[in-house]
Amino acid sequence: MVRSSKPAVPSKRLSGLKYALMIPLFGMLALVMVLANSYNTVYITDNGVVTRISSFKKLDTDDLDSAKRLLWKNGISYTINDNIVVEAYESVTTISVKKPFLVKVTADGSTTAYLTHSGNVNDALSNVDVKVGKDDLLNYPQSLDLYPGIELVVNRVTYSEGVYREDIEYTSRREYDPDMNVGSEKLAQQGELGTYERRTLKKFIDGEMVEKNVISESVLKEPVEEVVKYGDWKRITTSRGDTIRYSKVINVKAYAYTKNEGGAGTKTATGKPLQVGYIAVDPRVIPLGTRLYVEGANGKWAYGYASAQDTGGAIKGNVVDLYFDTIQEINNFGTRSCKIYILE
Repeated sequence: MVRSSKPAVPSKRLSGLKYALMIPLFGMLALVMVLANSYNTVYITDNGVVTRISSFKKLDTDDLDSAKRLLWKNGISYTINDNIVVEAYESVTTISVKKPFLVKVTADGSTTAYLTHSGNVNDALSNVDVKVGKDDLLNYPQSLDLYPGIELVVNRVTYSEGVYREDIEYTSRREYDPDMNVGSEKLAQQGELGTYERRTLKKFIDGEMVEKNVISESVLKEPVEEVVKYGDWKRITTSRGDTIRYSKVINVKAYAYTKNEGGAGTKTATGKPLQVGYIAVDPRVIPLGTRLYVEGANGKWAYGYASAQDTGGAIKGNVVDLYFDTIQEINNFGTRSCKIYILE
């Protein structure tokens, strides 16, 4: 038996069947490609948790109903207070479920709370109608984004300027007046209080003073010194009617003497001729040369003005010897108690 070397040729029937099977295959491939082009990835963010799902329907930004159905189908719950935000891109869609959170704003002694989904600190202040002054304190920057549980506090800062005035005490000065008697005083210049001013700036936070600074100090009026004049001269009106000024008075026992009697010569211890008005003294009590005025202890008689020019052996301590011109006068005088005024 002889075989032919030519390959077998498929029959026309088999070829037709092959092409018939390929047509549905190409159709399914085209369908798959169409479906692939319409396929959309959706990212859902709920309370910070991101879920990735696929959707054959591409969502638009304003298609909230489709977004809500997609959330429901995937078991993601939401409430009427939630804010659902859809952002559509070419092949990706994001759905954010933003739940409201509480924001508190405290200012002017009261606290206001409200719910929000977003915004910054400035938005929160505007929402509750709270204005922040240039000196006020805010515990967060106004550009900070709000977050759940944030509490904003506005502290009011005010300033107050105070003026305080105080008296400045005047000084007093005593001034000696040689023409005034001892123990006497005279107001020569009236003292006057001065005025001191201090200006302060106080800082208050919510009505409570937290700081106080002195911004200026000045003397508005200088005090005027008080001047009081005084004297140390003592004055007396003598039995003769004279007013004399003295610095000291000494009570003495007085004797009388004359020249050339009782051992006396004709000149004093200071070398002067004896005369009425010269008296002998103890120089330790009354220095020689001192001007004196002598009168009786009772003021009823007076030897008058005298000068300490002589001494005597028996003149010791508060004892003096008064000079007279005659023996008769010294006999009449005898011994008497006297007052001697020391004159200048």
